[in-house]
Amino acid sequence: MVCFKTNKQNNKPVLATTMLKIEFGALGCRARTQTFGQNERIFFVKHIPATKITVFAMLLGLLLASGCTSVTLRGYAPFVRDLDGRSELCISTYPAGFPTKVGRKRAGYESYETNEDLYFQVFIRDIKKRAGPNPHIESVCIHSFTCRIGDAPPELLLSGYTKNFWMQGNPQADKRVVPPIPYHAKGRVSIEMDLTLNGKRYSFKGDMPARESRIVAPTFIKNQTL
Repeated sequence: MVCFKTNKQNNKPVLATTMLKIEFGALGCRARTQTFGQNERIFFVKHIPATKITVFAMLLGLLLASGCTSVTLRGYAPFVRDLDGRSELCISTYPAGFPTKVGRKRAGYESYETNEDLYFQVFIRDIKKRAGPNPHIESVCIHSFTCRIGDAPPELLLSGYTKNFWMQGNPQADKRVVPPIPYHAKGRVSIEMDLTLNGKRYSFKGDMPARESRIVAPTFIKNQTL
């Protein structure tokens, strides 16, 4: 902990170093901080209930015992467009398979990368809730949805689809079983969408650039999700 104190001689802020000391007892925990500045000392004592300390100690012990896992998430940035002020089009990607372990940096630490093959997901969603059913849809038809990577010819992924949610790789929605697209770290995927929502036609073109992000979580959480 670092704080600023006022020097008695010139009333200017000076950097002070704080030492924290925690004392455990039958009735709880007492945290004592001692701050050393320029010829100054401050003592602050705070009592913390024993129940809170017990819960904190158990959680800390669980985290330390399970270790940590780092996961690099790879995909293409979502393509989002407003439709009528109440609904919006969201095209995104998600991994087509399980993550791959890329090594162990040190004891208790694992590292993974998500699958390099990606599926598309199309969602015409409520612009405010962005999840669940969309009550603003009376009728919808996706006339065509195509993608193109680099100089490759465009590939038709979807046509004549009359629902507001489509998930590539899902047998219930993806009857044609369209193969996934590859991930390129510095690449982008171009998309074209032609649809009608509530009697009004919309057409969009755009790019979805590649992006990566990393999350770190306790290993016991990873074991429940990966």
